[in-house]
Amino acid sequence: MGARGWLLACVSGAASVAFLSAFRATHVANVTLIYTTAPFAAAALDRAIRSEPASRRVMRAAILS
Repeated sequence: MGARGWLLACVSGAASVAFLSAFRATHVANVTLIYTTAPFAAAALDRAIRSEPASRRVMRAAILS
């Protein structure tokens, strides 16, 4: 699997634990709001770091997710 694969597996596992813990620590509506805005935040961060605008395909996927 390699070092990158293990890193991805660990980060993914930590994200799952944090997501489930968020449900226990706050209202479901707050967690849902954060979860639904994540694709848009990722697109904005990509724009800020790499100066690459989000394509229509990416925005459509973010809206549908």
